[in-house]
Formats: sequence, structure tokens, C-alpha cells
Amino acid sequence: MKQLRSVYLFLACLAVPFLAIAQPDPNLPSEEVEVLKTFKASLDNTDKLRPSPTLPAINTNTVKVLNYSIPTRLLTLEYEPPVIRPLAYPREKPQKVYSFFGKFGYGTPNSPYLDAQYFGGDKQFKYGVFAKHHSANRTALEHQRFSLTDLGIDGTAYLDNFAVNGGLGYTMDQVHFYGYDHATDTLVRDSVRQQFNDFHAHIKLFNPEQTRGDLNYNAGLDFYNRSDRYDAGETGIKATVGITKWFDRQHPLTVELVEDYSSYKATVARGNNNILALKPAFTYIGSGFEFTVGGAAGLEGVDSSQGFVFPRIEAAFNLVEDKAILIAGWTGDVERNSFRSLTDYNPFIESELMLRNTRYQKFYGGVKGTVSNLNYEFTAAYKPTTNLATYLNDTADAKRFNVVYNDFNVVTIHGGIGAQDLVPNLDLTASLDINTFNHTTSPDSIKAWHLPTVLVNAGAVYGLMDDKLKVKANVFVNGISPYIDDNGLIQNLPGLFDLGLGAEFQATDNINIFLDLNNLTNQQYQRWNGYPNFGFNVLGGLKVKF
Repeated sequence: MKQLRSVYLFLACLAVPFLAIAQPDPNLPSEEVEVLKTFKASLDNTDKLRPSPTLPAINTNTVKVLNYSIPTRLLTLEYEPPVIRPLAYPREKPQKVYSFFGKFGYGTPNSPYLDAQYFGGDKQFKYGVFAKHHSANRTALEHQRFSLTDLGIDGTAYLDNFAVNGGLGYTMDQVHFYGYDHATDTLVRDSVRQQFNDFHAHIKLFNPEQTRGDLNYNAGLDFYNRSDRYDAGETGIKATVGITKWFDRQHPLTVELVEDYSSYKATVARGNNNILALKPAFTYIGSGFEFTVGGAAGLEGVDSSQGFVFPRIEAAFNLVEDKAILIAGWTGDVERNSFRSLTDYNPFIESELMLRNTRYQKFYGGVKGTVSNLNYEFTAAYKPTTNLATYLNDTADAKRFNVVYNDFNVVTIHGGIGAQDLVPNLDLTASLDINTFNHTTSPDSIKAWHLPTVLVNAGAVYGLMDDKLKVKANVFVNGISPYIDDNGLIQNLPGLFDLGLGAEFQATDNINIFLDLNNLTNQQYQRWNGYPNFGFNVLGGLKVKF
């Protein structure tokens, strides 16, 4: 009891200050407090209880024996057999990287050949320099000669988030108007020489890697200036901006804006040609099929603009696991005919040109696929075409050609195959194009002048001596093409069958020796009326790399 009274008294003393704070006396002054006596609490001494526990006595009279019964059980453990791994996998020997490639040769008739390319740089900047020259001079036919020289440099800089590609180049293409009656006429070379000088440059900005938003972008600018010896020239600028957005990393939405402009000037003829086009397209790739919908819309014309709208609907269906893919589509576009593009196709045309752009629509269908090591594609197409460029001899000067535009319904059949190691060490390629041109209003009197109806190109390469020796064969067939003779009658230029053979031997790791025999049948084929080709010719030399 004394202990309990002492505890109560101690707790009460502790509570007094808190009660005083919680319930102040309103009669006491708030400014000063006078302490009359200091309180000192104390407790009386108490006796402590000290228990002394004892252990019970140990009973040694009984001993308990425990019996355990453990049943026998065979445990079944599932485990994977160990995999024996090699201590190290053999690494494939990396292919040697070469910086310089060159092809140097000489042939007939009087034909030097040079093609050299050099590549350098590192991961941040890569560049290449190239130079090419090929010429020939057949003295058996007056002024049957040509010379082509091409020089250029190209480079790409890879920065933090984008890359820039640019290049400069110069091309000199020299031909001669030898398509005259050599039995009656003898002309001075300078009077029949034609030379095209082409300066060109380009710059392009693009993303080298996929962006975080699954966007690809590019913006490019191409420039050229072409002139000839007869005061004709053209300057062209083409600007392109494109953006591609990927959905689920496999369905691209692409929008491209193209501005393609050229200014052509000759002694009399001139014109500004412009194409402004917006080309959107969306492709959905599903399980076993692919579908694209889009189109092209804009303005085009020479000196005045006309609007155009063309659809783009394309589909592909996988019929048999990439062995047979059915393709079909409906597309259309505008192709710009320029002084540059027309002289590239036919260098013997007049310098005074009338320019028009070609419009077309294309309805096509076919099948393509891969069977074993054989790739194939077969398609058929119907192409209503407006202002298709064709070529007729000038009535005042038969050595040169005028460009004639006409409207045709064109039917094309295309087939192509490629096989690599279908037979050991043998590679095959072949293509076939059959074109039928029907004039929209006068199919009997207006033809696709100097446009061939059949084109066949086939080649084979066979490797011997562990591929150190390669022999090749190629066949080129060009079908008949219509023209108008000196009497105003419609005629057909005969077709061409050109057979060539060649071989290339690897003499060392860095040097190969080659020999090409072209047009073994020595056909004097005329691609353009009045201009026979070189017939049988040979070219041989060295290929080097280091």
C-alpha cells in the first residue's frame, strides 16, 4: 500500500504544472508571478521483493524410446540434359575494305577506257571521288566517233541528329552527226561535232536513324546547267521535301512536295517548264497483304500551268509464302521533258526544241515471287499516255531529229528473272519488255517513231577455279522501230541480235584481268535512222583495288 500511495503522489505532482497551464486563474496578473516557496518532492524508502526460483528435480526413472517409420520412395527429378558449349566460337574473317577501285582498258575501234573511284572518311564523314572516260573512233566511217567524260565528288556528314549529303559533278558528252550519205558527202569534223557540257550539284538533309516519334524526313535540292555547241542551254532546279510517319513501326504515311523547274533557251526557241506536285501515300501492311492508297496533284506546264490529279492505288497479296505474290495497281504521274532528258535519250536531236510534258495513267497487274534461288516478276500494263515524245528525221537536215509529241494507248508486257547459284557457280539474269503503241485517233498513220517494240537483255556468269576465273555471256535483242524514209513512207528499222562473250581472271588479290568481245555477229544495227552502230568491238584491260 505504501508503494501505491507513493506512485499516486508522484503522478499528481507531475500533473500539477500541466493543469495550471490548461486552466489559468483569471484573477492572477498576467505580467508577473511571485514564487513564495520552492516545492521539493521526495519518496519514502521501500523494500524490494527478490524472488528465488528453483528447478524441479529430474525424473530418471523412465526413459522414452522414439520409433520412426520412414517409407521408401523413389523421387523422379526432371532435368535438362547439359549442353556442351565450345570454349569460343570461331569468328568470321572480316572482308577487307578497299578504298580505291579502278578499271583501265583499251579496245577497238581506237577505244580507251578509264573508270576510277576512291572512297574515304570515318563514321562522322564519308566521301567519294570518281572519274570516268570512254571514247571510240571508227575510221572506216567518217566521223563515227564519241567521247564521254564524267567527273564528280560526293560526301556525307553524320551529325548528332541529322545527316547532310552533297556533291558536285561535270559531264562532257561529245557526239558527231555522221548520219549522212557518205558515198556522196564529205564533211568537216567541226561542222558535225556536238558537245554537251553538264554541270550539276546536289545537297540533301535527312535523318540517318529512326527518330523517337517514328519519323523520317528528307529535304533535297538538285541543280544542273546543260549547254551545247549551238547556243542552246538549260538550267534546272528541283526541290524535294518529304516526311514519313510510321504507325506501329510498319505502316508508313508519306507526304512529298516536289518543285521541278527548268528554263530552256536556244537561238529561237525558249520556255520555262515547271511541275509542282504534292504526293501523299499511306501503306498498310497486314498478314499476307500490303495496300497503298495515295495520289499526285499539282500544276504543270511550259510557260503556263495546268492542273492535274492522279490516283495511286496499289495492292500485293501473298498467295504462297512469298513464292507467288499477286500485285495490281492504278497509278499516274507527269514526266518533265527537258532539253537535258531529251538529249540524254537521243543526242542527235535539234537544238531548237518544243517542250511538252508527258502525262500518263497506268493500270497493271501481275505476279512475282521467289522459288528456291530464283526470283521472278511478270506484269502487264495498260497506259493511256498524252504527249509521248517520239523522234523523226528533220526533212531539212536528215542528220538531226525533231521531237514529235503524240497521244498513245500503250500496252506493255514485262518479265524478269534472276537466279543465283540455281546451278552451282552459275548466275543468270534475263528481262523481256514488249511494247505496243496505238495512236488514239490515227493508229495506221501515226506511229511511235524510233521507239522499239521489243527489248530483251539476258546474261550468264559462270565461276571456275574457286571463282578466280569467271566467264560470261550476254544477249541483247532490240525489236523493230518505225520511222519515215526520205520518200515520206513508213518503214521499220530492222531489229538487233547482239551476242557478247567475256572473261575475268583474278591474277592477285588486288588485280583482275578482263576481256570483253561485243557484237560477235557484227551487225550494223541502226538505233536511229542513218546511224549504224560500231559492229564487232573488243575491250580488255585490268581491274585494280587497294
